[in-house]
Amino acid sequence: MIALALSLALVGPQAVTDPEPISHSVSETAEAKAVFGYWTGARMNAARPAAPRKGSAAPAFQRTGTPTAVARNVAPLAIKGTAQPRSIGRVFFTLGGQDYSCSASVVNSRGRNLLATAAHCVYGNRQWVRNWIFIPGYAYSKGQHLKPYGVWTMAKVAIEPEWAKSYDPDYDYAFVTVGKVSGRNIANVVGGQGILWNQPAKISMRIFGYPAEYPWAGTKVVSCGQTTALYTVPSAGIARHRFARCPLNGGSSGGPWIRGYSTATGTGYLVGVQSMKWMNADGATVWNSSPYLGDRAYKLYLKLGR
Repeated sequence: MIALALSLALVGPQAVTDPEPISHSVSETAEAKAVFGYWTGARMNAARPAAPRKGSAAPAFQRTGTPTAVARNVAPLAIKGTAQPRSIGRVFFTLGGQDYSCSASVVNSRGRNLLATAAHCVYGNRQWVRNWIFIPGYAYSKGQHLKPYGVWTMAKVAIEPEWAKSYDPDYDYAFVTVGKVSGRNIANVVGGQGILWNQPAKISMRIFGYPAEYPWAGTKVVSCGQTTALYTVPSAGIARHRFARCPLNGGSSGGPWIRGYSTATGTGYLVGVQSMKWMNADGATVWNSSPYLGDRAYKLYLKLGR
């Protein structure tokens, strides 16, 4: 089954019809009010960092090639005066009675209301998460959860059926739309990252997220700049992931991998989302990996981003 997934990825656009994405809608009225009331400071403090399946301490990486496919680009949306990555933020949600935290970023779309994150930050234990909120530009300082650009609640979410069926790590990405705040769409408030699909194996990029495991506590956005490579890891069921030698751990899940990041605008081009952490023999995270964002991811984007 792994060999089949790899062979399909290598030929680029598939001749067969891809399975339909799975989507879920949330009421933007009563449900949103309940979510706002749920997230007290105490609950946010107690939220556990969401961590995907851990990679092997010594993964058997095998370098893989880049699929041949048509490049499709989405331009960034920069907001005048933005000098920090305020379109990147922290996510809080409930799953199976436990509160968790993840990361996400706003991406440009026609509706100006779309986020990119990891699938395991929206769906797990055969169910959709609850009480999902996104806080762009989040920080924690002097005992206060800072929300400089408001709190945004989920309206719709889309994931790949392979994730819903078997948590296939090659499809650990998701797109989420959020409702308006004070009549405004989120991208018009904080800007949005562009997106580059079907990118080469070797690219320079920067990972952003809110890691919340030692030595971090989810109090601020952390970034790591590296050059990536594409690998297959059969022992982990991975046909193609983008790898970077970075130490971001639990809580950074769903954070953006950005190519061409500009410190002047706080934007660049999304090329991945934080999915897995890979540790050394001492248990320290030494590698991060993201699913490859190719034609399938582009089609999922179109599900909500038209």
